[in-house]
Amino acid sequence: MIGRPARIRLDILRTRLATVVLLTGIVASVGVTSLPMQLRQPPYVILLPLLFSLLMAPEAFREVRALWKIPLFRYGVWSALILFVGWKLFIGQVWHLHRTWLYIAVLLLGLAAAGWLRQDPEHRWLKIAYTKIATVAAAITWICIDGFTVDRSALGALWKDLPVYFHVRHANMEVFTATALIVGIWKYSGATSRALFATALALFGYFSAWTGGRGEILSIAVFSVCLLTALNIRSLPMRWLAMPAAAFASGVLMAALSGHGHGIERWFARTMQDSVDEMSSGRLTIWTLCIERVSANWDTLWFGFGPDAYARAGMNHALEALTGRPNFTAQPHNTLVLWLLEFGVVGTVPLAAWSLHWLTCATQTLKETRATPQDAAIAGLLIATYFYSLFDGQFYYDFQLCIIALAIAYLGQIRRRISSTAGNTG
Repeated sequence: MIGRPARIRLDILRTRLATVVLLTGIVASVGVTSLPMQLRQPPYVILLPLLFSLLMAPEAFREVRALWKIPLFRYGVWSALILFVGWKLFIGQVWHLHRTWLYIAVLLLGLAAAGWLRQDPEHRWLKIAYTKIATVAAAITWICIDGFTVDRSALGALWKDLPVYFHVRHANMEVFTATALIVGIWKYSGATSRALFATALALFGYFSAWTGGRGEILSIAVFSVCLLTALNIRSLPMRWLAMPAAAFASGVLMAALSGHGHGIERWFARTMQDSVDEMSSGRLTIWTLCIERVSANWDTLWFGFGPDAYARAGMNHALEALTGRPNFTAQPHNTLVLWLLEFGVVGTVPLAAWSLHWLTCATQTLKETRATPQDAAIAGLLIATYFYSLFDGQFYYDFQLCIIALAIAYLGQIRRRISSTAGNTG
């Protein structure tokens, strides 16, 4: 038998190896976004989260046992079983689909990350944050350099031929995430780190003004409101939020002065359209068509079309027939419509209930005086990401699903710490 000291050393080695795998997955996620979403994704998209979950299996199992005491979790598990039976009976086999295994991998990632974050969550989250910030900053730097060295006279050329991300919206999503992460750890950073973070924020501001991503800009606004609320409740000074905001704004100003601020002009031009559908870049048409398609039959209404339903239900062909224009979208740009299309009522109801639970936890964290500024920033990130997902594919793209799973895992550990602290003081 293995003695206790040897078992402790093995646990330490296992946890360190899991950390390497997790951080490698965060870096590798940029490579995923460089490929068309309609194509089969590289195997490491699923293998790295599964490997991390395998290494953290004992901790993940403890998290499952703790979650099983929550009625909402049990309801979600039984709903998933009913959903798989419904797919088997009415929709067809789904185990051969890449997205089926992606959803399983992300679920296991969240459980394993919760176990990984149970010990010293603040310090371990910093590893995630630093890795994500550095990766996104490097990718955006590459895009900007490419934009300056290659003829990009039209903004459309930038959208269609990025050197890193397949679509500029994916880059906007990543910029929002990295911006929120920087704000969360700004207060705990030294002078050198703050200088690097300020440079990254200026770069992100420049890129945001250049591309004019409406979802990103609105989500940053929602995130800022969340942070301002948290600061006001704690009566904390605004300077640690004002400094990164000034750095981001300086990048926007540089873009405007250098003639690359046409993304902002495009932002206002699209927002001031005559009809709501034009204002939403055709999203209302997409949502309406998806709801009509899923509600056409009782089996798809209850169970959806299964994973990656947007492509499997032929939504692009339906949109082309309706509008007379080619359509190359991969998802409906709305989380609730996506869930209804893929999982039907049986899957959407527990997912919405579970989301509401975590949004409530995030809101409570913003109001909790015992939560740190980093805790409040992660809560704000989660709230703003859910808001972002009402207009885009945060719950479709794997690089966004993984960061959502990690943020929920962190928030769960923070709520547990706050509850135990309240119990001890009470």
